[in-house]
Amino acid sequence: MNNSPNFEQLLLNAINKCDGIFVEDIAKDFQLLYPFTTENINGYIRYFKLYNKTLLTVGSSGDQIINASLFDCKDIVCLDICPYTKFYFYLKLSCLLELNRDKFLKFLCYKYKAFRNNELAFHKSDYQKIKSTLRLLDYESYLFWDELFSSFRELDIQKNYFILTRTRWM
Repeated sequence: MNNSPNFEQLLLNAINKCDGIFVEDIAKDFQLLYPFTTENINGYIRYFKLYNKTLLTVGSSGDQIINASLFDCKDIVCLDICPYTKFYFYLKLSCLLELNRDKFLKFLCYKYKAFRNNELAFHKSDYQKIKSTLRLLDYESYLFWDELFSSFRELDIQKNYFILTRTRWM
């Protein structure tokens, strides 16, 4: 029997989080996303020789998946306990495809190193630029983010979905 929540339940949980109503369940501690990896992928990934290989990796920020694909890994299997990882991965991938480097960083960086208190993070105008690509890449992810962006302030999304990596590891 599969006990994982379906898409509708995940979306309802997300809507409740942004409204300040935290859904009480056993997985509540695992519902935050890392905006970027907390490890130095560049320091080790080339040593794995991923060309034409299969990889099992943590989903987390999606950075491991993106980097493995840049090293021509043929099959990447993602595993993560956070139910929102898939949605964030496709949002990030859409940003990579549609935004320049500066816009990409400003859109995804909230309280991260040089972008502390970045008011442009998750800005709705930038979401409008990527949402058609997001819809093509993964329709469930598009529905998830479109509902959040159309219903809530950017700050609510930032505060309720992301681990502040800087404080987490000190």
